[in-house]
Amino acid sequence: MEELRAKEEEIINNIKPELDAIERKVEVALEKKRIENFRKSKWAKELSGNVVGLGADTEVATSLIGNEIIDLAISHSKDEYESPSRKETPKEGNIYVQNWPTLEQMGVGRMISSQTKSEGTDEESKREWDNDGEDEEEDTLSDIDDDEIDKYILSPKERALKEKLWLKANSHHLEEMERRAKLKREMEERGEEEKTEKKKRKPPRKRAKIEADTATEAMQMVIQEKKLSKKINYDVLKEIGLLPPLNQ
Repeated sequence: MEELRAKEEEIINNIKPELDAIERKVEVALEKKRIENFRKSKWAKELSGNVVGLGADTEVATSLIGNEIIDLAISHSKDEYESPSRKETPKEGNIYVQNWPTLEQMGVGRMISSQTKSEGTDEESKREWDNDGEDEEEDTLSDIDDDEIDKYILSPKERALKEKLWLKANSHHLEEMERRAKLKREMEERGEEEKTEKKKRKPPRKRAKIEADTATEAMQMVIQEKKLSKKINYDVLKEIGLLPPLNQ
């Protein structure tokens, strides 16, 4: 068992870099898909807004500025989720950085940060949460649309890839489980066969006790009763007097 365990660990260690690389590719693809879905959502359109007053260049300016605002919103949301304690102070010269959208404005839900609000604001927010009750939960769920739900559900292709990776990483454990199950079935079948054979066996027949006057006579009676050889005609031996007749 120790050898098998060591071999399994060695195989897993050998394929781990490959699995890590595939996992990173999957994560990058999923992140790219989430960003694309967000760009197409109604929240992105409301966030980017429209630029007016530029004449023929209005459409181009709206696209460029909207993309920049969406990129900043995505970057800020990542920082707030991953490391909220390391937020950088917005530079005064960048108007877009100064007006970063909150998660609530992006439709992710209401989040209260103790690092960016004073104690008075925290108390007011706490009272709001206490008073909302079940209505608050309904409002939070109403903010989630189909596009956002799709980001958290694996596609059939992603599910197939994840299942393939799991089977590859646990193939040796599955083979060992199958081998043990097969061995158990064989042992159970063998045990059933042995029980059947024991039932079929008949108890040995009790032999009559041999009574003789001398040891020679007893030996002759045993030889005659057991018939040690099929080639000997014991009836002829009795006729010529080599074997005494059995006492009935």
